[in-house]
Amino acid sequence: MSLKSLKAKLWSGLGRWKVKTSDYDSAILYFQRVLSLFPDSVYAHSYIGYCYSTLGQYDEAVKAFDHADRKSTRLNS
Repeated sequence: MSLKSLKAKLWSGLGRWKVKTSDYDSAILYFQRVLSLFPDSVYAHSYIGYCYSTLGQYDEAVKAFDHADRKSTRLNS
């Protein structure tokens, strides 16, 4: 596994932990770090959308979910 993949895995794990502890702002930051390495990560975009929706920031949530949907559609076509 590459260093890049290890970093993304670590940041994803920390992001999930922050979601479980309801620290959504921190979770968003960790998932944004994942996106800095893997901009096409449907997983990270989806988690960011979930966090924003839980925080009541619906416009940001829709943007994140739209990114996830576009990435997913592109990967599946």
